[in-house]
Amino acid sequence: MTAISKRNIMAMISLLAMVFTCLAAWTVFNGAPDAGSVIMATGFTFASMDWTGGDNMGGFTTKAYLGIASEITTWPALASSPSSDAQLVTLAGTYACAEGKSFYSIYVTPRTFGGQSDPQGEIDGKSFLQKGEFFYPGTKVEALALARKLNNNRGIIIGVDPNTGNRIQFGSEDNPLFFTPKVMFGKQATDRRGITIEFEADHTHAALVYNGAIPLSGSTVPPVS
Repeated sequence: MTAISKRNIMAMISLLAMVFTCLAAWTVFNGAPDAGSVIMATGFTFASMDWTGGDNMGGFTTKAYLGIASEITTWPALASSPSSDAQLVTLAGTYACAEGKSFYSIYVTPRTFGGQSDPQGEIDGKSFLQKGEFFYPGTKVEALALARKLNNNRGIIIGVDPNTGNRIQFGSEDNPLFFTPKVMFGKQATDRRGITIEFEADHTHAALVYNGAIPLSGSTVPPVS
């Protein structure tokens, strides 16, 4: 065996000895990690689920709450370390808007306000595409103005679950919705006339729950009790 080979072997032995010494010191001062702590650090706590029946009507009520991202000054947030399923998806805190600004309550034609979240992305890199739409009837001045203002704008939409009363939010501060207004004048007397507002956002959550107060112009929608 050459002198160079002997020196290489001795260097490898020294390096391995140093690694084992460092591992031993880490264990003494920090303790060996247990399986439970590793699981909690890298994933979520799951629980058994059962369906016991009850109301499960689709869609939302006939009122949408629109918030424009540039007008919101205070955003509620998710818990940094959620300890329950509710905290995992429920926003805590209350919205506030710039002076003279607020959320906007918009009437929605029945059976037109819907939302869904489709999975997107590749394995180990999946997220949700939140998307939906609602219909506002008519093409009066205020409707045409709404289409103009929402085009190329960003924000959030809150709908009311008709079964639970929970307020379901699409979009958030870091992942706001993008809006696509479509104006339809129709051709025949029986054609639908109005504006369909489509919205979408990439998000880590399928949807969020916000049951706090909603500031409107001159009033406030109280929190869900």
